[in-house]
Amino acid sequence: MFSRTFYTATVAVLVAVAAFGLANYHLITQLNVIHYLRSSLAPSTELSHPIDHLIKHASTLSSQHSQRKTSTLRATIAAYKERRNQPPPANFDKWYELAKRYEAILVEDFWDPIHEDLAPFKNLSSAKLHHVAMQATKDEEASGIDRFWIRGGVPGTNCLNSDECDGFMDMLKEVVEDAPWIPDVEIPFNTYVSPRIMHKSQVTEADNLQTSGDMRNTPVDLNSTVVWENTDDMTTLIQEACLPGSATSTTDFGPGQPEILIRKKYTDAHMPHGFVNDFEASKDICQQPDLLYLHGSLLAPSFNLVSRQLFPLFSAQKIKGVNPEIRIPSTLYWTEDNRYIASQKPKPSEWSKKRENVVWRGSNTGGRVSKSNWKSFHRHRFVTMTNASNIHAVEESGVCHFPWAMSEIMCHFLWKRGDRHALSRFVKAYLDIGFYAFGEWPNKVCSGNVEDVGCQHLQDAYEPVPGMSMDTMQNSKYLVDIDGNGYSARFRSFLLSTSVPIKATVFSEWHDARLIPWKHFIPMDNRFADFWGIMDYFLPGCLSDEGAKYSGKVNGRYCAGHDKEAESIGVGGAEWAGKVLRKEDMKLYMIRLLMEYGRLWHG
Repeated sequence: MFSRTFYTATVAVLVAVAAFGLANYHLITQLNVIHYLRSSLAPSTELSHPIDHLIKHASTLSSQHSQRKTSTLRATIAAYKERRNQPPPANFDKWYELAKRYEAILVEDFWDPIHEDLAPFKNLSSAKLHHVAMQATKDEEASGIDRFWIRGGVPGTNCLNSDECDGFMDMLKEVVEDAPWIPDVEIPFNTYVSPRIMHKSQVTEADNLQTSGDMRNTPVDLNSTVVWENTDDMTTLIQEACLPGSATSTTDFGPGQPEILIRKKYTDAHMPHGFVNDFEASKDICQQPDLLYLHGSLLAPSFNLVSRQLFPLFSAQKIKGVNPEIRIPSTLYWTEDNRYIASQKPKPSEWSKKRENVVWRGSNTGGRVSKSNWKSFHRHRFVTMTNASNIHAVEESGVCHFPWAMSEIMCHFLWKRGDRHALSRFVKAYLDIGFYAFGEWPNKVCSGNVEDVGCQHLQDAYEPVPGMSMDTMQNSKYLVDIDGNGYSARFRSFLLSTSVPIKATVFSEWHDARLIPWKHFIPMDNRFADFWGIMDYFLPGCLSDEGAKYSGKVNGRYCAGHDKEAESIGVGGAEWAGKVLRKEDMKLYMIRLLMEYGRLWHG
């Protein structure tokens, strides 16, 4: 699919090393820097840049999706049987009629997350499923798991005074109003954005996602309970949850916060040419052990009460290969909270009116931040590596003032560049990135130690920038979207904005099978090594001499960027999101999920 040409923009190389910065560790890199610097450039062709190939491939995938659409009940049932190797659940015909009423796009692939998430429970008897679900919600105050149910077409809950619970109840009410045939079920609900289950017996990707061992005939121990662990050692729990033989399960981190040997092999699977070509693989932390110390939600999640036992838990997100939770549309997507969605949707014709810049705004979320770990947090690394003053300080002195975020190799090349100030000028011209607040919730964001209250150490390290509304953000062409304590609730709004979302995440959500990277958004690695290469491709300015060789001459000048390609992703992504991420689509997803879950619940 790809040409053998590698993208060799010097800045992308430098930050490919820098973005691996670790807090308070001596960084040893095994990135093949010389390979990038010396790789030859093929003669410029229409598709000479790796991103050109990725965009073309994404268009092909989109066309294949269109070819798999079904428009009759018979075709929809046939597609189900072919993909699921089983007949559809009861009342599937009613679900189909509802989908037609909603004018929904029906592609059987769209429902893959449902079957992936329910696969671990297929070998449990209905009695066992009932028991563990009830035990999980037995003491909601202690566990943080709330109980919902549907009985006789009426939803109910024991959850009080929670915005998340109110949003989920509102969703369930609309779901059963349109689909009163949904079977009676118990629904344990995770109101937190942290993973809650770290079960060792994970489902494999092979053999149609079947679990090992059939426990349907195993007697149910009615005295068994769900045990919760309050732990700070998330690394061990994640390693045990990953499949045996995976890179993370076999990595010896040693005691405390280790020195980590970051190997290029951890990115080869999903970005062999310097840019993400497999977004699902980029989220697989079981094959990327270094991410455990590069992402706050993995290192020190905001809520660290977990269970190693398997039980059905409905959640807005999950971590691939680690926690077997059942994805549902986020209540923040459903309620359209104005903190996370713009009040106005720009018209496609307004692309040219947008500012040609890159925006990210946020607070210092990401987990339980403390003085000893904040330099390993994903948001903090990103803001530091994109700060013009930080980059300029290195350009001027040649000294690595931020060794935890900028390696000596990056600093060396920034200092030795022919145009030493090119990157800091570019950042000042095109980037609007920063924290607008610190320590808003000290009991959640900081460690709770007296000296950490207010996160003074972060206020000393960062200059706050003005806050920015969602409506203002979408006036820019490029919107960076990275995780906070959990998934980013802004993503749906960004997709609808006609701007270009640049997305990095370790979390999987309900909509993953509906969106195509490089067609509807730009995927970014969680180390952010590819950020500068993405910028060099889309924005004018030429961060590197090599960038000019990929950029045609427009209006008498080179390095004009790729604005048409960006417009296609931004405007096309918004059009697609407006067809497959509507509230009607969320309801259809929930109805089908509960139909499949009900089939397991009733045996």
